[in-house]
Amino acid sequence: MGFNFNIGYNSNSLPNYVERDSSGNWYYSILDGLFGSKNRNKGFKSEQAKLDVILSNPAILKVLCFLSDTYSQVKIDKYQNDKLVEKDFLYSYKKSPNDWQTWTDLFWEHRFWLAGGNAYLYVDANVWYYLRPMGLDFTPEQIKQFSQISFSSKYKRDIQKGTFKYRNPNNSVDTLKFSNLYIFTDMSGGVSGNWLKGNSRLDALYQVAINSDLALTSKGSNLKYTQKFLVSGQHDPKDTTSRPMGDTEKDSIENSLENGRKVNATKSKVDMQQMVSNIKQLGLDEAFESDLIKVANMYGIPKDVIDILSKGSTYENQEKALGKFINYNEMPKVQQMTDTYEVILEEQDLRGSFKHLPFNSVFEVDKINNRKIELESLKIAQELGVDASIIKTKLKQIYEY
Repeated sequence: MGFNFNIGYNSNSLPNYVERDSSGNWYYSILDGLFGSKNRNKGFKSEQAKLDVILSNPAILKVLCFLSDTYSQVKIDKYQNDKLVEKDFLYSYKKSPNDWQTWTDLFWEHRFWLAGGNAYLYVDANVWYYLRPMGLDFTPEQIKQFSQISFSSKYKRDIQKGTFKYRNPNNSVDTLKFSNLYIFTDMSGGVSGNWLKGNSRLDALYQVAINSDLALTSKGSNLKYTQKFLVSGQHDPKDTTSRPMGDTEKDSIENSLENGRKVNATKSKVDMQQMVSNIKQLGLDEAFESDLIKVANMYGIPKDVIDILSKGSTYENQEKALGKFINYNEMPKVQQMTDTYEVILEEQDLRGSFKHLPFNSVFEVDKINNRKIELESLKIAQELGVDASIIKTKLKQIYEY
């Protein structure tokens, strides 16, 4: 049995945990005070710090822009009694959400902020904006009020009567109403324990972001050193007539390398080596692709779609992969958005659709082929004497009328 002590910086702190392994050894966590535990100091210190990392990290930015570009193409249709009554409903409600953006811009921004954890929609006098998370200034008391469950709608109505401060990028401050604020979370506020702010998947990618930045910095440094060379004289200690390179010869070689001549002569044999001669061997490009895959996987982007981002693929495979990704990954986000839009616009049934996008043609071909097989099977059933009412019902199901 052994004892393992980690001496910490704060001598007033007791170990925050003590462990004993199967061999009977004891482990104390006092060193956490100096270096931090494995779960401490992880994650972004602020919303602005998170945005700075997103905008400076190629892998993360590429994934978030892909999500936003795809999502921005959604159309919001109006239904009544389960029947489509108006396509692109929002454009009849209002030509644009605000003076600066189109609806497409607003959807793009919705998905971008949502990927970062939270999207804050503010609607006042039929003007719609998504607020920048780093500009929100909630008081500790407001955060506390939004950190509990309630069993009466009165509690929510009461705290929504208040106001909060919002700081614009030009440093001006607006006082806004909670009643006009609609919060969308990538992960439910029930997970974070606060209805004002949900958790962010990006926090789990914090170390990936740091490693990716180091890899990019490393590549830049190594590229710089591919232009530099080491030159040394070939000195043999056993040869008494051979002498190490002196300062004069060293200066002569350095000057001759920069003189632009095609041929340079030296008195003694020299050896020249590039400081970094095989940058590919460092695997920095592979490290970027690995980071891209990690980030994409975190956001539910399947391998076939990742290949579109990193390698490209055939048209049919690309369209099918994109269609499945939208159906299984993005449509739940669209549903979350339209549920809230129904409340804002006092509508009963708004639905998002991507049916106008090209990938649907690939699925339509599959649908036609499947329908052909069903009709052939139905014809055989009819010839075998299946009741006509059953045949008619099945035809309605096949042609969806």
